[in-house]
Amino acid sequence: MRRGSKAFGVKRTKYDALISTLVREANCWKCQRCGGDFSTLRQHLQASHVASRAIGWLRHDPRNIAALCAKCHSQLEARPIEHAEWYKSVNPEAYEFVKENQHKVKKKRVGEIDQMYNFYKAQKKKLDELRFEGYTGTYVIAPWKEEYYE
Repeated sequence: MRRGSKAFGVKRTKYDALISTLVREANCWKCQRCGGDFSTLRQHLQASHVASRAIGWLRHDPRNIAALCAKCHSQLEARPIEHAEWYKSVNPEAYEFVKENQHKVKKKRVGEIDQMYNFYKAQKKKLDELRFEGYTGTYVIAPWKEEYYE
């Protein structure tokens, strides 16, 4: 998908592209549901949002995103209850965070979206350095500005 294009009625931005790449890379380009390896077919591994991408402030939180292959993503998107139950089983803390916060209305202030972008860009750089040094495991992405959610 090209930058600036629309999927599900929500425009994809450079912020979406960065968090998507970071989540998929942090999971070693493997589907978190079926375990399929997409390191050579990266376009077939997608960032799946547990709560809708339309919830702007939660849209870029790594606790709201799973790396899923196109097949698993399609299956779970068609079955939202199964999607939520699956996510709860693999990442209970993140699931509870999303569940508790998805209905809160928050707006990022001017400049915050760029701060968030730079925060995740720094994490991507750190992960790239780890990979260069030979680290092959998964990487836990720290959420941006934890106090923002309180």
